[in-house]
Amino acid sequence: MVHVNFSYGACIVLILSFSNFGNVVSAQSPPEIHSGSWILDESNSDEFNGSSLDTSKWWQTDACTFTDSIRHGYNGEGAFFNPGNVSVNDGNLILKIDYNPDSLDLSFPCTHFHVYHFYSGGIMGKLINRGSGIGATGKCSYGYYEIRAKLPGYYDSNHEPVGYGFWPTFWFYYQYVENGCIIKHDEVDILEPGPTEYYDARTNVVGWHDENNLCHTTKVGQDSIKSAEPLFENYHKYAVEFFPDRIIFYYDDQPFFSADTLTSPEIKSSLDMPPFLTTVISLGAGGYTRPGPLPDAPFPEFMYVDYFRYYYFIPNNSSTNILFQNSPNPFFKSTDIEYEVDDDSQNSFINIYNLFGIKIKSVRLSERGVSKISLSSFEFDPGIYFYSLSVDDKVIDTKKMIILK
Repeated sequence: MVHVNFSYGACIVLILSFSNFGNVVSAQSPPEIHSGSWILDESNSDEFNGSSLDTSKWWQTDACTFTDSIRHGYNGEGAFFNPGNVSVNDGNLILKIDYNPDSLDLSFPCTHFHVYHFYSGGIMGKLINRGSGIGATGKCSYGYYEIRAKLPGYYDSNHEPVGYGFWPTFWFYYQYVENGCIIKHDEVDILEPGPTEYYDARTNVVGWHDENNLCHTTKVGQDSIKSAEPLFENYHKYAVEFFPDRIIFYYDDQPFFSADTLTSPEIKSSLDMPPFLTTVISLGAGGYTRPGPLPDAPFPEFMYVDYFRYYYFIPNNSSTNILFQNSPNPFFKSTDIEYEVDDDSQNSFINIYNLFGIKIKSVRLSERGVSKISLSSFEFDPGIYFYSLSVDDKVIDTKKMIILK
């Protein structure tokens, strides 16, 4: 897993792919589990149809900064992320992994942590304010995340499929780091079979985990699914539906693992992410403390990504739960936040988050229908904040406010 040492929500995915892309599929909506409408967020999705990476949406990971300063190799990974291993061609994001010919050269940049035996590539989504929707103020938020991809792998001399040592991933997370310690790290893995779990090139592992202020990791939920055919033979869809009250994992449009976050305090706590996340895609390999690819692995290997799509959900019009933009905004002394909540709602709150995604204030709403709350600038430091309307444990909307000096 890639643990990015940033102070705002981020989701990262590193991907391998090749240029011989097959048929392009038309966009289709995620499953209609609740009444309402799925909206494809085109500004934060990517079909990879150009001739180069869209740098308005993605950062191409810098080799030294990303590999050593962020990844630190502590996950047992042996891949050195090189921008030259990322390309876009024939409708694919292409991430290549190959041997690092300079792995034994001690003068090679970024070898001060350990020797990296492989070159790989990765991209990370940029933080973009999208506007209203369910918790939608970051690049991605609550909603439906999906890629269509062909993973690395090969047949051995006995014509058995092999993926051992490769580490294809697609995931998102929120993280806050202070004084070198991970204070909060909530992560959802949509595609992450480790180097040994991917031994047969058929298995995908999904789940989520939590890290607290003791720099301790807790794996809360995990499951796996095995494909009938090797995952390097054809393109497959990997997706998750993520909301405050549920998380559902999909493989080729079929749900196979889910959890109700409202019935388990442990699950709810581990998935209690601020409603403004970013997205990432990546491919790694073992080779340090975890097993790397076998000696007979044919290099280079690739992971092919047809698209990344992010959908947000708009409930039907039967609900009158609405959050309005605070006024004035920006403000010096005070501001009003107007809202409307259904008469039959039980628990309604307006929650205030700082730019790090830490909840710093929660206001219980006693009035139903149209009403408002007032905030004083003396309660906060100057800066950018986010506020969300939560009704009966469901985030209705999130907006941004700015406090001036």
